[in-house]
Amino acid sequence: MALPDGVAQPRRRQPSAFGVAIEVVAGDAVFDIEILRAPDSTGTPSTGSARVVATVRGYTELWFDYLPNDGVFRHYLARHVLAGYTDGPDTSWLRAKPAELQERTRP
Repeated sequence: MALPDGVAQPRRRQPSAFGVAIEVVAGDAVFDIEILRAPDSTGTPSTGSARVVATVRGYTELWFDYLPNDGVFRHYLARHVLAGYTDGPDTSWLRAKPAELQERTRP
């Protein structure tokens, strides 16, 4: 059945995606960027449990860590890496928890 004139068709809503969006700013685009994630330990990162979750190209602008919408904080840091070179210094830890990724940030 057709809708009457002037009544808009309902928009199909895409399924929600949750996670953490991290803006990647490279000091030198030749180097890759290694991103580490650590679980939260009473407000601070559990550094002994930190794991590399991604290595992205230096020209990457956004990286997404797709996670469940569980309200749990995680901590992230990054550093420059390139085979044959010493790893760059670590950034400061960033604390974040998953949120719904807006349509413009979805891949």
